[in-house]
Amino acid sequence: MSKTQLCSNLEFTVGSKVFLLGEYLILKNKPALLASLLPKFKMSFAVSDVNKNTIDQSPIELLKNKTQVQDSYQFIDPFKGSGGFGASTAEFALYYYYLLKNRPDLNLSSDWQSVYRLYRSLFFGKKVKPSGADLVVQWHGGAVVFDPENLTVKDMTEKLKWDQLLVFQSTHQEGRKVATHKHLEKLSNLTWFNDESDWVNSLDEIYNRSIIALENNKDAQFGEMLTCYGDALFNLGLEDENIQLEKIELKKIPGVLGIKGLGAMQSDGLLLFLDQETAHQKNGNLEKILTKANELDLKPISNRGYPEKGIGVL
Repeated sequence: MSKTQLCSNLEFTVGSKVFLLGEYLILKNKPALLASLLPKFKMSFAVSDVNKNTIDQSPIELLKNKTQVQDSYQFIDPFKGSGGFGASTAEFALYYYYLLKNRPDLNLSSDWQSVYRLYRSLFFGKKVKPSGADLVVQWHGGAVVFDPENLTVKDMTEKLKWDQLLVFQSTHQEGRKVATHKHLEKLSNLTWFNDESDWVNSLDEIYNRSIIALENNKDAQFGEMLTCYGDALFNLGLEDENIQLEKIELKKIPGVLGIKGLGAMQSDGLLLFLDQETAHQKNGNLEKILTKANELDLKPISNRGYPEKGIGVL
């Protein structure tokens, strides 16, 4: 048996990811709150041909070039290639994990800090690098506050009320997905983005108030801050107009404590934080939310979700 075939019959898995708070702030070395949840991305290696749809500068292609390992694999994307929710970092993480288990000669490390540093190093020379926060929460699992400046993770899995979260996807709609690498390149050329003081301080204040509310079980305040954060991104021109209209429609329904977009330009989908009565279907509001979302062609991907474990073997 060759050294690259030790785990060829195994399937590796990692969860999807969402930024609850802190996107864009994280690009300025500020903390962010993220969660890993279903559905899972999967990768298997008992295949004869590579089954993928990647670009030359995608994270996994950069990793393969770095390690000089081009093993065949099948990447199973629950979003069917429409993008978002940590797809590119999932593909990177799963291939790295496979190499970690099969190629001791590469001297790869299993600790998340080392994986994060390697990931970030692949984008050397970019004015604005991908944050790597997706990778961190997917590797770790659950919910975390990731602080890139101090390279620390605080586990928030027990604090987050998963049963009150509702996540919708919009990337299946034609033309909705904003490619992250192109978006980051555009950001790097914006004067206001490079002049940090005002907008960073404003978002940071909302973020800090959100974390305090979450840690103190203040549902209404946490929901309000989620909405405020999304609205602040809209005011900065960092929210897709379709998401803004969908937020307006869904916010009208009782039981929605907070709502914001997800992904680059918030275009990947919507995150809703519900009150307990709505989340547990005690008042009929959840059905109204799901009906309206369906009318807006939004797909529910996590209804009263649960934390997904970190990277591993199925």
